[in-house]
Amino acid sequence: MVRLRSLAVVLCLGGVLRYAAGFRFQGPQGLSPLDGLALQRAHQQHGLPSAAAAAAPKSRIAALASSSLSAPPPAAEDVPASLMDVRPSFFKGKRVLVRGDLNVAVMEDSSNSTGYRVTDDTRMRALEPTLRYLLDAGARVLLLSHFGDPQLPQQQQQPRFSLKMLLQPLQQMLRVPVHFAHSCVGEETESMANQLNEGEVLLLENVRLNPGEKENSAVLGSQVASLCDVYVNDAFGAAHRRHASLDAAPRAAVQEGKAALAGLLMLKELQAIQGAVSSPERPVCWIVGGAKVSSKAQLLRRLLSVSSKGDKVLVGGCMALTFLKARGAALGASLVEDSQLETCKEVEALAAATGVELMLPVDLLVGAEASPTSEVLGAPSVSQGVPEGLLALDHGPRTNELFADAIKGCNTIVW
Repeated sequence: MVRLRSLAVVLCLGGVLRYAAGFRFQGPQGLSPLDGLALQRAHQQHGLPSAAAAAAPKSRIAALASSSLSAPPPAAEDVPASLMDVRPSFFKGKRVLVRGDLNVAVMEDSSNSTGYRVTDDTRMRALEPTLRYLLDAGARVLLLSHFGDPQLPQQQQQPRFSLKMLLQPLQQMLRVPVHFAHSCVGEETESMANQLNEGEVLLLENVRLNPGEKENSAVLGSQVASLCDVYVNDAFGAAHRRHASLDAAPRAAVQEGKAALAGLLMLKELQAIQGAVSSPERPVCWIVGGAKVSSKAQLLRRLLSVSSKGDKVLVGGCMALTFLKARGAALGASLVEDSQLETCKEVEALAAATGVELMLPVDLLVGAEASPTSEVLGAPSVSQGVPEGLLALDHGPRTNELFADAIKGCNTIVW
């Protein structure tokens, strides 16, 4: 029986979720991520909502929050760790800041008033259950995210790094009023947060436009925390980063006596990884992609440490190009991380020692520019190399066949 798991779940294998506020700061002493799930199940016996309630209609949420819910509250020592550990009525009227991941794919579009349109809204829709749950519970939701990786201060004013382009897509998805704050912190933003009505959303500007974000500034963290009554981390794919909105902000919130909780997406991913790691049907196929080896090196090492002989790791995306260059491939103008070539060799050696097959593309689609509309000018094999002046856009048809065959031969696939 083949078991499919989301690739995002593997991010917590390296212990990165110790930085996720819902589990690091608000649980009982010694609480681990998977303990949080046990705590969730334990609280359900007190009449608290199950995961299924996240998608329930408003009437169901209201019923759960009503006085007819006569079960006793959790014991005082059971400090909540996630949205599922408190009654929906807890959120009514509160300013709840959701740190999500809205780093969606976009492209230029002159017909759109913002000059851009979303080409892949997967990450935005992954946040919908948490946002819907809070809105139906009567929360005043502040939505915070990073978007791209602007180089400051040169690119601070460039529209392509503004989250304003997501205002209309979010309104269409949530079907509630969504307002936009031109900064993630400050007096104007605080005023807008205070004036927000129940069941409405305030989308805050890209937090990475503030230089304190990547520096994990305690000042920025405190400013973010001051905007809300409750902090919720649902940015699973970014939870490993020690950035202000992910680390300093929940720290500050807890120091101020506020709740810092994990969202529904976070819980979903943890539940998936629990099964994929604790009792997988082997062989396991791990599919890993992304732009940078530097952000996935720890993950790859951890994957290999829980793998067995016969398992496979399929590497795609731009990070595969760095692995290929480490093997000596000629890649033209392709995006690679030269600083990570030795890391790639180390990971490959670890895979070989473990008996795990680490698979890379064998052919590449090439073009003149990295754009969704770029014309494919060929599909040379890796041994042929990418011609000078061109760059790799994706892996080619032979790689598709090779990877498909590898996946078919495995019983658990994690992507």
